[in-house]
Amino acid sequence: MKRLRFLLPGYMVAIIMTLITPLVQALEVDREVSPRLTLGGRLIATPFYATTKGAPGIRDGSQSQVDISDSGLLFRFDKRIYSNKAIAGAIVGFTKPDQDDDLKDDVYFHHLYGFLQSQRFQVVLGRTRLRNTLLEFPTLRDDDLIDYTHVPNASSFAENDQYQIFGTQMAFDWYLDNRNNAISVWLSGRMETDLAGKPLQEFNLNTFGFGWNYQVSEDMQYVKRLRQAGVYLETQKIDVNTGDNSMNAIIAGAEWNLNLNPPKSWSVALQAIYNEGIDGATIATHIGRARSKYRAVTMALRYTSRPKLLTRSQTAIIFGYKDFSGFSNASQYSIAPSYVYRLGQGIDLVAQYIYTKRDSALAVATGTEREHVLQAGIVFSFSKRFDDNIGERDSILNIEHGYIR
Repeated sequence: MKRLRFLLPGYMVAIIMTLITPLVQALEVDREVSPRLTLGGRLIATPFYATTKGAPGIRDGSQSQVDISDSGLLFRFDKRIYSNKAIAGAIVGFTKPDQDDDLKDDVYFHHLYGFLQSQRFQVVLGRTRLRNTLLEFPTLRDDDLIDYTHVPNASSFAENDQYQIFGTQMAFDWYLDNRNNAISVWLSGRMETDLAGKPLQEFNLNTFGFGWNYQVSEDMQYVKRLRQAGVYLETQKIDVNTGDNSMNAIIAGAEWNLNLNPPKSWSVALQAIYNEGIDGATIATHIGRARSKYRAVTMALRYTSRPKLLTRSQTAIIFGYKDFSGFSNASQYSIAPSYVYRLGQGIDLVAQYIYTKRDSALAVATGTEREHVLQAGIVFSFSKRFDDNIGERDSILNIEHGYIR
């Protein structure tokens, strides 16, 4: 620049510097890229009527209400990382708990986690669904048959479904072939409560699990014979009066197509759970049953009508059986037919009936021998993407319960 000043007059140097400076500044790239925002939600409103036949010495009962539980909103924020081979982001979701559970708040944050995923792996850190079930059954809500479909939380004295289904989690999934076959390992923090059902002021990773899960993509689930199959094993660490204890459980299941006719699809889902329990547990209380040895089987037969490959209705029947093998006359079963009719995209008319029968010892422990629950209503679901610079087509509603497929 000093040589340039000797060769050119001062005003010429000033003009050249004025022209060069914006070009130099343009080389500084703004790396702040706005994330893609995905908004999703579901409102499920089902008036219901329930009757119970009490165990000997306990009065019969009935209940009616408009149930809006499991309605909620979801927000996903994600963007591609610099290598352009993976996506990172966060999901925030809240839901309406059941009206008769131990949660005092009307809103519960059931999804609150960050993730990093690619075609070969996925990492999840935060609160989300526990991996204590394998298959999704065609019930209106994921807790309708929770006694059969989920491994219970043996550290919670509270009688609410949120502490059974959701918890903090550190999970790693390794996809063997384009996200169909996954080998998974996870550490989870199930909610721990005191005897009154209030959360303890401590947070422990009290569950370790690993497993294998095969699941075809949505666009192939009607043309492949096997839709899903897998095995999960988990161990819960339980703080009891005599010290720490552990409880092991195994979950195995599969879902397959009975025919390969996408417009008129028949499929079957079967899941089995074996929970080894801990010594000294009884079935007299909610927490005691969660810590008891049992076997559970759930089976569903589903028919989906898809004229012109557009899902219009689903008819299903689910059967669940559970036996506390360490006790006599301590088994129960449920039968749950359900029906969904699609009025439009994301708008469904739904109906479901659940009948439950318990053996004598279990009826005395729960206070109920037989239950009838009838509900019917409407479900409104939606999802919308903003600033979509990624192109991935998975719906955010896939992390919620899939009552129709």
